[in-house]
Amino acid sequence: MNQSYAQWWYFVRILTLLLLGPVVAHAQAPAWQGLVTPTQAYGENTAFVEGTAADANGNVYMVGTFRGTVKFGTVTLVGGGPTNAKLFVAKWSKSSNSFVWAQAIGGNSGINIYDVAVDGANVFITGSFSQGNVQFGATTLTLTTPSGSALYVAKLVDAGSTASFTWAQQSASSSTGSISAGSIAVAGTNVYLAGSLRGTIDLGGEALSTSTPDDVSSGADTDGFVAKFTDAGTTGSFVWAQQIRGVSTAVIGDVATGRNGLVYICGSFSGQASLGSLSLTSAGDYDGCVAKLTDNGASGSFTWAQRLGGPETDMARALAVSGSAVYVAGSAEQNAEFGSIRLSNQTGEQMFAAKLTDEDATSSFTWVQEAYAECNDIAVKDNNVYLTGRTGYPGYFGTIYSPRSGDIYIAKLKDSGSTSEFTWLQTAQGGSLYAFNLAISGADVYVSGVVSFLSLKFGTLPLITVPKSFIPLSYLAYLTDNTLLASKTAVRSEVSVYPNPAHGTVQIPGANAATVLRLLDNLGRVVRQGSGTTLSILGVAPGLYVLHANTPGQLARTARLVVE
Repeated sequence: MNQSYAQWWYFVRILTLLLLGPVVAHAQAPAWQGLVTPTQAYGENTAFVEGTAADANGNVYMVGTFRGTVKFGTVTLVGGGPTNAKLFVAKWSKSSNSFVWAQAIGGNSGINIYDVAVDGANVFITGSFSQGNVQFGATTLTLTTPSGSALYVAKLVDAGSTASFTWAQQSASSSTGSISAGSIAVAGTNVYLAGSLRGTIDLGGEALSTSTPDDVSSGADTDGFVAKFTDAGTTGSFVWAQQIRGVSTAVIGDVATGRNGLVYICGSFSGQASLGSLSLTSAGDYDGCVAKLTDNGASGSFTWAQRLGGPETDMARALAVSGSAVYVAGSAEQNAEFGSIRLSNQTGEQMFAAKLTDEDATSSFTWVQEAYAECNDIAVKDNNVYLTGRTGYPGYFGTIYSPRSGDIYIAKLKDSGSTSEFTWLQTAQGGSLYAFNLAISGADVYVSGVVSFLSLKFGTLPLITVPKSFIPLSYLAYLTDNTLLASKTAVRSEVSVYPNPAHGTVQIPGANAATVLRLLDNLGRVVRQGSGTTLSILGVAPGLYVLHANTPGQLARTARLVVE
């Protein structure tokens, strides 16, 4: 950003706040509680974290690449030289404040790992390899052609103090086909991958092909894809795939699961993109997109898709889902539109966080927040939304000011239904410091990333020095948001409610005439009750409620409902 413009913008912002009157008081940001890094000796030894996931017991799983010799607590992993990286999966425990185990994944050069997801004791990873083979314990996957690349998905079982691989699956490619899965999500035995491909790929016997030349080296454009695998315990198998076809380029940045077999993706595209029978057209160089798929078991289909962006380059990078609320984060330039909402930035690139409301067959943007910063990930628990990335200048998050550019941050948004606001911002400093991933476990919010120069400074925690400048050092840090302890435990909705947010009347498609409906406030008091497939909420005060649906002979079902 032009420095004179930044100074002018800062002056205008301060003047505006003064004219508007007293600044709204924000909650104090939680302090950093913990910081850990692998141990790297001086030299070319390095570990680069790519993905992070947390379970409900305070265990955090990290994946990435490493070179040389790296120690995760008492576990030493030995990799190849500077041009021959290996992959790692490591488990860190909050209760012991230490790494518990770490696994190395070897193979020829050209192996990558991008993301991790956890469900109970099952840990799933995904990535790609482009030369020879890759080994997951006793299982070896081999490239089916001498060139091109293949994706993989593998499962580990966490036995507490140890872990072991149980299965691994791969795609097959043509001699010049290329595929990469950059994101993974899991819901029970269903495992979903999302990424991009070029050329012709065989995925479990199903052929996926781009309309551009079958030549990866030519720089041909890419298509996006979503694929489902099923976990049968000791084996895994491919089930279905859906492709996002672009006249030019389409890529998927993230995938997330929702209630009742729903799958959501976000990404970016240029030109025209086809999602099943749906079509989107970009307004600029690249636009972002968010789409919903319904998993019908043996097949999947797109239900709705939304475009976001303007005349410049706009990217949707990260996704999180809570009930019917779908949150997307990324970067946008001037005049970017989100449905009927337009960003206020007049120049330069900035981050955005937007909420869509899933209305079953359709969706709509509810609110959008923006800040001069980078945003790489988003996470949600109940109506608490967390963002991470690097601060920019001027560093305003709503009315919260961050005086430094290039710090990493965790910012919290409070979703109030039809509106939202930034409630606190916590930052940390370091040389060439980046934050890539967020994960939530209980009231703890974890962030992971890399630093490659000087040192790491997270509040009052001990300073950590980078062993060698410009050699990346990975980190995992966390803070505790005590407001999460006071909120009710999130329950995966088993009942669909729309519209949501709502005023007037809500419909409950899964109910019948005998279903008893009760609407409870945050104190557990019944504020409205009825029976059948609809419930009037006329006269109910705006706020967040829980709808209970009790049908004779069935388990009780719940859904969070925002009343406007």
